[in-house]
Amino acid sequence: MFALEKAKRRKRAYCHKTVAMYNNTYYLVQTSIKIKMGLFKWGKFKSHSGLNLKWKIECDSLDDEDYECLKNIILSDPRFRIFNKVIGIPMGGNRLANFLKPFEKPRTKKILVVDDVLTSGRSMRKAIRETEKLYPKEKGYLIIGLVIFSRPITPNADHNIYHLFKT
Repeated sequence: MFALEKAKRRKRAYCHKTVAMYNNTYYLVQTSIKIKMGLFKWGKFKSHSGLNLKWKIECDSLDDEDYECLKNIILSDPRFRIFNKVIGIPMGGNRLANFLKPFEKPRTKKILVVDDVLTSGRSMRKAIRETEKLYPKEKGYLIIGLVIFSRPITPNADHNIYHLFKT
Protein backbone atom coordinates (compact mmCIF):
# COMPACT_ATOMS: atom_id res chain seq x y z
CA MET A 1 0.00 0.00 0.00
CA PHE A 2 2.92 2.33 0.68
CA ALA A 3 4.02 2.16 -2.99
CA LEU A 4 0.49 3.05 -4.11
CA GLU A 5 0.33 6.07 -1.79
CA LYS A 6 3.77 7.19 -2.96
CA ALA A 7 2.69 6.86 -6.61
CA LYS A 8 -0.49 8.88 -5.90
CA ARG A 9 1.57 11.70 -4.41
CA ARG A 10 3.77 11.76 -7.51
CA LYS A 11 0.62 11.91 -9.67
CA ARG A 12 1.49 8.58 -11.28
CA ALA A 13 -1.46 6.58 -9.92
CA TYR A 14 -4.92 6.91 -11.32
CA CYS A 15 -8.07 5.49 -9.80
CA HIS A 16 -11.04 4.79 -12.02
CA LYS A 17 -14.42 4.03 -10.45
CA THR A 18 -17.52 2.71 -12.15
CA VAL A 19 -20.78 3.53 -10.44
CA ALA A 20 -24.22 2.15 -11.22
CA MET A 21 -27.60 3.39 -10.04
CA TYR A 22 -30.43 1.05 -9.02
CA ASN A 23 -33.66 2.21 -7.34
CA ASN A 24 -32.26 5.72 -6.83
CA THR A 25 -29.24 4.31 -4.98
CA TYR A 26 -25.68 4.49 -6.29
CA TYR A 27 -23.54 1.37 -6.04
CA LEU A 28 -19.80 1.10 -6.58
CA VAL A 29 -19.48 -1.61 -9.21
CA GLN A 30 -15.81 -1.58 -10.08
CA THR A 31 -12.62 0.17 -9.00
CA SER A 32 -9.40 -0.11 -10.93
CA ILE A 33 -6.09 1.48 -10.10
CA LYS A 34 -3.43 2.09 -12.69
CA ILE A 35 0.09 3.02 -11.66
CA LYS A 36 2.04 4.81 -14.37
CA MET A 37 5.76 4.05 -14.42
CA GLY A 38 8.35 5.91 -16.45
CA LEU A 39 9.42 4.38 -19.75
CA PHE A 40 13.04 5.53 -19.42
CA LYS A 41 15.08 5.03 -16.24
CA TRP A 42 18.43 6.68 -15.45
CA GLY A 43 20.88 4.87 -13.18
CA LYS A 44 23.17 1.87 -13.11
CA PHE A 45 21.70 -1.22 -14.76
CA LYS A 46 22.88 -4.56 -16.11
CA SER A 47 21.52 -5.65 -19.48
CA HIS A 48 20.26 -9.17 -20.14
CA SER A 49 23.57 -9.87 -21.89
CA GLY A 50 25.62 -8.51 -18.97
CA LEU A 51 26.47 -5.04 -20.30
CA ASN A 52 26.69 -2.12 -17.86
CA LEU A 53 24.10 0.52 -18.80
CA LYS A 54 23.58 4.09 -17.59
CA TRP A 55 19.91 4.04 -18.56
CA LYS A 56 17.28 1.50 -19.49
CA ILE A 57 13.96 1.26 -21.24
CA GLU A 58 11.25 -0.09 -18.92
CA CYS A 59 8.69 -1.61 -21.30
CA ASP A 60 6.68 -2.90 -18.32
CA SER A 61 5.39 0.67 -18.16
CA LEU A 62 3.59 0.22 -21.49
CA ASP A 63 -0.09 -0.65 -21.07
CA ASP A 64 -2.49 -2.52 -23.35
CA GLU A 65 -3.44 0.70 -25.14
CA ASP A 66 0.24 1.28 -25.96
CA TYR A 67 0.62 -2.28 -27.26
CA GLU A 68 -2.56 -1.90 -29.32
CA CYS A 69 -0.99 1.16 -30.96
CA LEU A 70 2.31 -0.67 -31.53
CA LYS A 71 0.40 -3.55 -33.11
CA ASN A 72 -1.27 -1.11 -35.51
CA ILE A 73 2.07 0.50 -36.38
CA ILE A 74 3.53 -2.93 -37.16
CA LEU A 75 0.56 -4.09 -39.23
CA SER A 76 0.55 -0.84 -41.23
CA ASP A 77 4.09 -1.58 -42.47
CA PRO A 78 4.01 -3.78 -45.63
CA ARG A 79 7.16 -5.64 -44.48
CA PHE A 80 5.32 -7.01 -41.43
CA ARG A 81 1.66 -7.01 -42.48
CA ILE A 82 1.52 -10.66 -43.57
CA PHE A 83 3.25 -13.38 -41.55
CA ASN A 84 2.82 -17.08 -40.82
CA LYS A 85 3.77 -17.06 -37.16
CA VAL A 86 4.93 -14.67 -34.48
CA ILE A 87 7.37 -15.80 -31.78
CA GLY A 88 8.04 -13.66 -28.70
CA ILE A 89 11.40 -13.65 -26.95
CA PRO A 90 10.76 -14.10 -23.22
CA MET A 91 9.91 -11.95 -21.31
CA GLY A 92 9.50 -8.65 -23.15
CA GLY A 93 8.62 -10.07 -26.55
CA ASN A 94 5.83 -12.33 -25.32
CA ARG A 95 3.45 -9.47 -24.65
CA LEU A 96 3.94 -7.98 -28.13
CA ALA A 97 3.59 -11.43 -29.69
CA ASN A 98 0.24 -11.94 -27.95
CA PHE A 99 -1.11 -8.78 -29.58
CA LEU A 100 0.08 -9.93 -33.03
CA LYS A 101 -0.99 -13.62 -32.83
CA PRO A 102 -4.58 -13.02 -34.06
CA PHE A 103 -3.12 -11.79 -37.37
CA GLU A 104 -1.07 -14.91 -38.20
CA LYS A 105 -1.75 -16.24 -41.71
CA PRO A 106 -0.65 -19.92 -41.89
CA ARG A 107 -0.30 -20.04 -45.68
CA THR A 108 2.63 -17.61 -45.75
CA LYS A 109 6.33 -18.38 -45.17
CA LYS A 110 7.32 -15.32 -43.10
CA ILE A 111 8.08 -15.77 -39.38
CA LEU A 112 8.33 -12.77 -37.03
CA VAL A 113 10.55 -13.01 -33.96
CA VAL A 114 9.67 -10.08 -31.68
CA ASP A 115 11.15 -8.49 -28.58
CA ASP A 116 10.73 -5.22 -26.70
CA VAL A 117 14.32 -3.88 -26.52
CA LEU A 118 17.42 -4.81 -28.52
CA THR A 119 20.70 -3.86 -26.85
CA SER A 120 23.50 -6.22 -27.88
CA GLY A 121 21.35 -8.31 -30.23
CA ARG A 122 22.50 -11.58 -28.66
CA SER A 123 19.03 -12.77 -27.55
CA MET A 124 17.50 -11.89 -30.91
CA ARG A 125 20.20 -13.67 -32.92
CA LYS A 126 19.88 -16.75 -30.70
CA ALA A 127 16.08 -16.78 -31.10
CA ILE A 128 16.39 -16.41 -34.87
CA ARG A 129 18.88 -19.33 -35.04
CA GLU A 130 16.52 -21.52 -33.00
CA THR A 131 13.56 -20.50 -35.17
CA GLU A 132 15.52 -21.31 -38.35
CA LYS A 133 15.83 -24.91 -37.10
CA LEU A 134 12.02 -25.19 -37.05
CA TYR A 135 11.42 -23.09 -40.19
CA PRO A 136 14.48 -23.60 -42.47
CA LYS A 137 15.36 -21.21 -45.29
CA GLU A 138 15.67 -24.25 -47.56
CA LYS A 139 11.89 -24.71 -47.32
CA GLY A 140 11.34 -21.07 -48.26
CA TYR A 141 10.84 -19.53 -44.82
CA LEU A 142 11.94 -15.98 -44.13
CA ILE A 143 12.75 -15.19 -40.48
CA ILE A 144 12.49 -11.52 -39.52
CA GLY A 145 13.43 -10.02 -36.15
CA LEU A 146 11.40 -7.04 -34.98
CA VAL A 147 11.89 -4.97 -31.82
CA ILE A 148 10.08 -1.96 -30.39
CA PHE A 149 13.26 -0.16 -29.30
CA SER A 150 16.82 -0.52 -30.54
CA ARG A 151 19.57 1.01 -28.41
CA PRO A 152 22.46 2.91 -30.06
CA ILE A 153 25.04 0.25 -29.16
CA THR A 154 23.25 -2.31 -31.34
CA PRO A 155 25.45 -3.49 -34.22
CA ASN A 156 24.02 -2.78 -37.69
CA ALA A 157 25.27 -6.05 -39.18
CA ASP A 158 21.89 -7.79 -38.88
CA HIS A 159 19.91 -7.05 -42.01
CA ASN A 160 16.82 -9.04 -40.99
CA ILE A 161 16.37 -7.30 -37.63
CA TYR A 162 14.16 -4.22 -37.75
CA HIS A 163 13.15 -1.71 -35.09
CA LEU A 164 10.15 0.59 -34.68
CA PHE A 165 12.12 3.20 -32.70
CA LYS A 166 15.87 3.77 -32.40
CA THR A 167 16.84 5.44 -29.14
